Amino acid sequence: VATTPVIMKLIKKKYLHLNHQIYQFYPEFRGVLKDKVTIKHLLTHSSGLKPFEEYFLNNDINNSEDLIKDIVSNQSLLFEPGAEFKYSDLGMILLMDIAEKVTGRKFANLVQSWVFNPINMNNSFFNPPNNLIKRIAPTEIDTIYRNKIIKGIVHDENTFLMGGVSGHAGVFSNTHDIAKYAQTMINFGLYNGSRIFNKGSIKKSITKQNIPYGSDYALGWDTPSIKGNSSAGDYFSLGSFGHLGFTGTSLWIDPNEKIIIILLTNRTYPNRNKKGMYTLRRDFHNEIMSTIYN
Repeated sequence: VATTPVIMKLIKKKYLHLNHQIYQFYPEFRGVLKDKVTIKHLLTHSSGLKPFEEYFLNNDINNSEDLIKDIVSNQSLLFEPGAEFKYSDLGMILLMDIAEKVTGRKFANLVQSWVFNPINMNNSFFNPPNNLIKRIAPTEIDTIYRNKIIKGIVHDENTFLMGGVSGHAGVFSNTHDIAKYAQTMINFGLYNGSRIFNKGSIKKSITKQNIPYGSDYALGWDTPSIKGNSSAGDYFSLGSFGHLGFTGTSLWIDPNEKIIIILLTNRTYPNRNKKGMYTLRRDFHNEIMSTIYN
């Protein structure tokens, strides 16, 4: 909802190119494999960067700058770029930082002015104001890092360390705002008759990239698994796209049938060890889609 449209807009504005190598932004991001990593690899989660790192437990990491420096300088790749696909928080963090580097603007400011404001997403924020806390569900009773109920502050610990803003976490919203955003995707960038995003950019971002062959990832977006048993269920048509969130959120969009399904849960409450979210998502989506079709 935040990182993908910002990066695609920067590509349209020619600040970035999908084939830009990451070392062009970070000279220290070098090596036989690292030299090959591009913006496209980060967007398709085929860069080889690991899924996550518990930076919040590292006493040497105190802020965003420290965290990004570690990703760039110290993290080795799990596989050759383009050879496999594995979702990576670290790749999304780098995309956020690259957006800030090429524009000279804070990421939250870019998202607000390029996404939230034009689509009238008035209930969407990084670091929501205190007067809205009562409207926000708690996500977890944190006994490891912050030792309190997490309510109204970002659940993701690394993002909390980064000040509440990251490329992979931190956005608070509601179903109404996400529906407006999703409808803008279905309209290929149009909202209330105004062009918010380039039509070609939207089409490109929701198209499965096959990097490597068999991957379900488009650019930033996920798509229902071609192997079946997707959390999106069994009814979304070819060309559908969406994404999951760790705390129990999901958004799936069928542009052909003009169907949007938004699920916002706090499945991590009281703790993240609960099982059953995959089955709940599948059953929820199948029940809604079969009801619509019947």
